Amino acid sequence: MDKSSVKLVISTALAVSLLSLIPSTALAAGSMPAQQKKFVEIINNGAKSYEDAKTDLKSSVALRKRDKDACAVLKNLNATNWVGKITDIGANSEGKAYIQIEIASGIRVQTWSNAFSDMNDNTLIPENSKVFNAIMDGDDGSSITFSAKFIKGDKTCLKGTNLTEYFYATDPKFIVKITAAKLGK
Repeated sequence: MDKSSVKLVISTALAVSLLSLIPSTALAAGSMPAQQKKFVEIINNGAKSYEDAKTDLKSSVALRKRDKDACAVLKNLNATNWVGKITDIGANSEGKAYIQIEIASGIRVQTWSNAFSDMNDNTLIPENSKVFNAIMDGDDGSSITFSAKFIKGDKTCLKGTNLTEYFYATDPKFIVKITAAKLGK
């Protein structure tokens, strides 16, 4: 199967699964702060450019441009008072909290969920911290307003958890350190 066929199969499966989530997780663009709206627009446009690219080289260029443009919007990699829905929340074996937040359909930010992955990034949320206490009553589907610092990747200004470039481009999960949080909008 060639690259185009693989992309089509994966894109179709992803679209079908995402469509089933839209009623419960879609965020009204009107409720997003301007910085978040622009970031989401850049990520969505980058995903389209990546998928429309006819060669691996053009796909790579589209992805690097997306990240560069997104980081330009983030000013020192900081996000302030963004809104989203919690899609995963819990604690690791040390009692530190982890969280994943959907900021728009198919775009998530998250902390690492284990100490080994978090060794260099320090994103896990310490027990008894202000952020820990603020998210403690949250669960999957809870609305959240938060501020965060995006973690810089090895080769790009953003770090993702996706194992493949394709999913990093089309279904990104960015690593952040949550600096403030409040449940509800």
